[in-house]
Amino acid sequence: MTSLPIVELRRYRLHPGQRDTLIDLFENEFLESQDDVGAHVLGQFRVDGAPDQFVWLRGFEAFDDRRTALDAFYGGPVWRAHRDRANATMADSDDVHLLSTMAPQDGFVRPARPRRPRGAFATNGSRFIVMLYRLADNGRAAEFDARLRAALAETGIDPLASFFTLAAENNYPRLPIHTDDPVHVVLLRFDNAVGLETWLQAPPAGLSDFLKAPPETLILQPTARSLLR
Repeated sequence: MTSLPIVELRRYRLHPGQRDTLIDLFENEFLESQDDVGAHVLGQFRVDGAPDQFVWLRGFEAFDDRRTALDAFYGGPVWRAHRDRANATMADSDDVHLLSTMAPQDGFVRPARPRRPRGAFATNGSRFIVMLYRLADNGRAAEFDARLRAALAETGIDPLASFFTLAAENNYPRLPIHTDDPVHVVLLRFDNAVGLETWLQAPPAGLSDFLKAPPETLILQPTARSLLR
């Protein structure tokens, strides 16, 4: 299993009606071609209630590996062949958070299961939640993480991953990342709509002292070939 302590949370706003076009490109062209160079595509998702949004997660084994992997992919033949069609679907692709786990040993583990084959259809009703918290003080990130995990445990939820903004200069400036408020991101998984609705009605309390704004919630539906599903 591959531990990935560096993760990009990439949220795209697409031109109307273009989401399935971009998903088809991802499913057929942009998964193995990134995996092969060390840019691990962990999951790609539709966003419930937002038909023109597309979210995906890409992980790296180390910060320096990010530059090497992205150079290889974006300078390679697959992106060159399909970039115009992909870029034509996107109204905005710059909503990107570069994140790190709280400690290297907590690296997000790439799922060991193989990808489903090309042409597969989505088969389950699972949903993922991304909670994005804007911290008032990034120096309290570790304290916030501990408080958040304790609050989630009280509701019987174990987060799949917990990340905070990586305090480092973008080492691949060709692709912009957020440089504004630091954030803390937690990823949750629910097997069905009942569990999801139950949690949404009673999210963790007692966290507001750490925050400069209410948290943002994204409800994500994995695409057919997403490793996270």
